[in-house]
Amino acid sequence: MAKTLREVMGLRDSYGDIKIGDEVRIINSGHVGRVEMIGQHGLLAISGTHGVYASWEVEKIDKK
Repeated sequence: MAKTLREVMGLRDSYGDIKIGDEVRIINSGHVGRVEMIGQHGLLAISGTHGVYASWEVEKIDKK
């Protein structure tokens, strides 16, 4: 069975309590964006930013 590109790249759907599509705030800069991709080691690509962030560099925004 052939692997998908997602499997080959090692992308994940979630890391801890953070999932793709969640709204997060980068602690250092205060930038708010959505999680677009999660790497195999928990690095997060966030909309509106360049580069990736570790899970401890962001906080999830709870919508109530």
